[in-house]
Amino acid sequence: MKNWTIKKRIVAGFAIVLALVAVLTVTSYLLLNQAGAAAHFMTIDAMPGLEAMSQIDNEIADIQIDVMRDLLAKAPAEHKKLRDDIAGNLRGGTAAHHNQPITAG
Repeated sequence: MKNWTIKKRIVAGFAIVLALVAVLTVTSYLLLNQAGAAAHFMTIDAMPGLEAMSQIDNEIADIQIDVMRDLLAKAPAEHKKLRDDIAGNLRGGTAAHHNQPITAG
């Protein structure tokens, strides 16, 4: 390399830079494809599962609220109504009273 002319050195330097750019281009392309595959997995496979888990979590919270109301209820008629609501929630139904406050009396 000591005997190379300036022209050969400049050409070799640009060739090395072009080779590095080509390596970075290929690497970037491969990594972007992996990111695209991960995004596809999230939208197609993972999100429906997360939505289902969120819905189950909400239904469990609704049942816990109904159980708390049943424990705090004093009148037998109120106990029966709340237990019917709990049974409806366990069967997959929804109660219409979820926005009522929990009271001790």
